Amino acid sequence: MKCYLCNATKFIKRKGQVRDNPDLKILECLSCGLVALNSHDHVRAGHYENSGMHENQNQIMELWFSETAEDDQRYSLSNHLYWVSRGQPGGHKEWESLNSPDLNDEYAKALEKIGKSDTIIGIFEKEN
Repeated sequence: MKCYLCNATKFIKRKGQVRDNPDLKILECLSCGLVALNSHDHVRAGHYENSGMHENQNQIMELWFSETAEDDQRYSLSNHLYWVSRGQPGGHKEWESLNSPDLNDEYAKALEKIGKSDTIIGIFEKEN
């Protein structure tokens, strides 16, 4: 498996399990920190709409997201500044001295006000 963001091949296994498929592994890329499943083979057209995850209501995902989704700010301002200045991941570790709970909270609030977040939900496949 290759990382979708940086093409690295080294991962660590994260704690937790996928509720409906405990055989799936939750992996974190050691290079850029992306967290992803080890396989997306279980996802087919209509998978989420028909999964029963929403109390058997027949809702389309776009409607469900618009009603329930919240922004999730995973990384700090230091990480994003590092990306901008160096073009590389890892600023939350390299520039850890810039982090503070108050700054991280205010940064997350500021991004939330403008509807931005560093968390993306999606599955992408490279065409051959």
